Amino acid sequence: MVEGCPDTPAVEPTDDSTAMCDSKLLTWMEAERKMTIMPAQHLEQRAPMMRNKGRVKVGADADITIFDPERVIDRATYEEPALPSAGIQHVLVNGVFVVREGKAPGAGYPRSADPRADHGRQLGLH
Repeated sequence: MVEGCPDTPAVEPTDDSTAMCDSKLLTWMEAERKMTIMPAQHLEQRAPMMRNKGRVKVGADADITIFDPERVIDRATYEEPALPSAGIQHVLVNGVFVVREGKAPGAGYPRSADPRADHGRQLGLH
């Protein structure tokens, strides 16, 4: 049995924003803004590469999640922390599928095409 925190594979669906959408306190657009562009903007001064995150535009990193708001649910538990969320059809990181048709193809998360973009080190995580 694997033990761990169930938030790891399901960070986005377990966000407070999802619960707030369900209770009609936020619209899905407001929740998406709270989970994407707002954190990126908050980090831009310290980590300039965040200017390419949280946005859909030419030249951005193409980190995109396509989901069904009626079906998104966190399935991870403390007993099964790696259980993926339901309702997430596609996830692209740096333009590469890491989830396609609800399944992870197994390639893992791609690194940036820019060899200078060591995100973790620039954010002080290493």
